[in-house]
Amino acid sequence: MDFMYQCLLNVCIVIVRIPRTYNSFLDIILSCFGSYQSKDAALNAGSMLRECARYPTLVKYLLESSSFDLFFDYVELPNFDIASDSFSTLKELLTRHEAVVSEYLSAHYVKFFGLYERLLYSKNYVTRRLSLKRSDIPTS
Repeated sequence: MDFMYQCLLNVCIVIVRIPRTYNSFLDIILSCFGSYQSKDAALNAGSMLRECARYPTLVKYLLESSSFDLFFDYVELPNFDIASDSFSTLKELLTRHEAVVSEYLSAHYVKFFGLYERLLYSKNYVTRRLSLKRSDIPTS
C-alpha cells in the first residue's frame, strides 16, 4: 500500500501544478471515498485524502463531488477507527483552505448543514460529541 500511497501523492502534485483534464487521476482520488467501506483500506484512503487536502484545487474538487456526502455516513460507522479517521478527514477538508470552503458553503449551505445537523442528533454519543467540537468550520 505504500507504493500506491506514493503514486497518489505524485498524482496530486501533477494535478495541482498542471491543471488540465485529468479525469482518470481525479477518479482515482474519488475512489478513496469508497475505500472507507473496507476496513483494510479505510485508514490508508483517509491518509491519502488528508494529503490531497493540502492543495486548494483538490479540496474544491473533493467538496464539489457527489462522493463528499458519503462522509456524513462514514462518521457514523460502528467501527471506531474508521469513524474517527473519517471525522479527521472531514475536518481537514473543511478547515484547511478557508476561501475554498467558504465558497462551497455559500453554494451548498442548506444541503451541508442538513447533513451536519444529522450528526448533531446522532444516536452515537461520540459522533454527537465530535460534531459539536467542529465549530471551527468557516461560515463566511
